Amino acid sequence: MWTLLAFISALCLGFYDISKKIASRENKVIDVLTISVCVSALFLSIPLILPLSVVSPMQATRPMWTLVGACSGLYDKYLMRRYDHNAVQVYYTFYQAIMMLITWVIFNRKHLSPLTHLQDIKKIGVIVMISLFLIVSDNVYMLALRDPDSM
Repeated sequence: MWTLLAFISALCLGFYDISKKIASRENKVIDVLTISVCVSALFLSIPLILPLSVVSPMQATRPMWTLVGACSGLYDKYLMRRYDHNAVQVYYTFYQAIMMLITWVIFNRKHLSPLTHLQDIKKIGVIVMISLFLIVSDNVYMLALRDPDSM
């Protein structure tokens, strides 16, 4: 089962890359990435409408540390067995959106208002598709990691 999920994840990553390249033809890369990450954060914010405890956000920060060291795949598998994969994905996406927004504002600080720069964005539908493909790919990947036999 995990091989099928891994295949679906890889397929979605392929569509993600194609969408990213199409959107980047007529837009700045920083704009495409920032908008797609923020759209992902909006899509994934739906579960946050339920009340959360203080422990959940603190435990959900652990995926951020997967960037430290070369064993992120093993660490991902460990997390998927201990935590809900949706919570991990939601909080990671929020942290990523915050970092991308800060970076985007820094890159666009020469403009009088960075928000007026958004009017120049083309192919917004493709940028939204980037978000959808990445969300599906990550979700299926995390489901595959929950299988005890997955590699």
